[in-house]
Amino acid sequence: DLNQDAQRLITSGDPEVAAAQARKVFLEEQGLVPTRAQVTGTGEDFIRQQELAKSSEKVRRALGGQEQALVNRFENAITSTGGSANPSNAPVIDFIADNAINEDAAISAAYKAARDAVPDAKIVSPDGMIEEIRSIAGSDNVTGGLASAARDILRNKGLLEGKGLKPTGRVSPQVAEDIRIELNGLHDSLTPLGKRKLADVKGGLDSDVENSVGEDFFAEARAAKRKFEKDLSRAKVNKFDNRKFNLVRDVLENKINPDRFLDEAVLSKRVRSTDLEQLKRYLQLDDNPDGIDAWNSLRAESMQRIRNDAFNVVGGEPAMTRASINKAVDKFGRDKLRVLFSPQERKFLNDMKKVSEIREPKRGTQQGLGPSAQAVIRAANSTKSGSFIREIFGEIQLNRAGRATLNPQIIERAKLKPVAAGTVAALPLAAAAQQENK
Repeated sequence: DLNQDAQRLITSGDPEVAAAQARKVFLEEQGLVPTRAQVTGTGEDFIRQQELAKSSEKVRRALGGQEQALVNRFENAITSTGGSANPSNAPVIDFIADNAINEDAAISAAYKAARDAVPDAKIVSPDGMIEEIRSIAGSDNVTGGLASAARDILRNKGLLEGKGLKPTGRVSPQVAEDIRIELNGLHDSLTPLGKRKLADVKGGLDSDVENSVGEDFFAEARAAKRKFEKDLSRAKVNKFDNRKFNLVRDVLENKINPDRFLDEAVLSKRVRSTDLEQLKRYLQLDDNPDGIDAWNSLRAESMQRIRNDAFNVVGGEPAMTRASINKAVDKFGRDKLRVLFSPQERKFLNDMKKVSEIREPKRGTQQGLGPSAQAVIRAANSTKSGSFIREIFGEIQLNRAGRATLNPQIIERAKLKPVAAGTVAALPLAAAAQQENK
């Protein structure tokens, strides 16, 4: 019946017809059967709808049907992510741990193969590396101590004499690789200039190994190591970005609680959208199907969290309000939503916010009927005799706020019309009418 009223409104030529038609079509596109109030958007109609919902089972079923339609829409959105929103496991953590174990095993295997292939003879002289150290002599303040640290490494391997840079011997290719690993350990303590110069020092050592052995047996192992570190690295937002936080490393180091993964790895304020982008990139490396499934499961859990927060239990039934859906979506933030969801999925969430706006009146326009107004209506409906009483009740009107008011014309009529004997209730009503007029 409400929908039929809305249809009649649409064809009535009302100046608001275009907006009303748009609201009606939009709600129907979302799978909802709109009510008259939702189509017109007027406070009066929302008041009527509110009052009908208190007494009409049919109206309650209609509104409940809308809630169920919205729940179904969210269920479809969760399914469309392609993941499983199962809070009993943490597929992202499982994948990162398994992938790191596999990559570490591959690196170890490559190093072992290289060690088995190279001769044990001491045939490598670090001449190229020493030349690179000489080129940065006296630069410890600007490099973070690179030259001194590199000299100490060679001295500990027995390749330097005294405090100078005069080579005193040779080492095996395996020891040369050990020197390179120790040089890598200096990286985090160096300045930006020192990190660039470190690459030159290691390049000099690589040349020494190639010149001595004839082939760099450790190239494959180092390439695997570089790939592993690159995969774990966080992309910088700009050249001023010096944050040390790394979401993927935190997962590897067990700093993220699997039972609270969504809260700690996505919703936490310390996690930025760029950190989430790094996680996405790592999980989707090489189009690994297990990683893609893990990412989609995180997306499904995120959509499920929005659904759960958007629906509050009202009168034993789930109900989505404008405030609840806005709070649920805004909790993620615009930038994180862009990383997590496709344009179509973000449009769905925006549509749900728009649905909630249409289904609720503007603030202050839906006050409903207070106890006094409801009592007056019940009294009017039950009055069977007394022409003056009937006339009084016939002149009672409800304003936009749902308050009972009297037609001003009744005041003069009340002054002139005699009160019949026995109509005691008419006296206070007439007095109230005069007070209202004042």
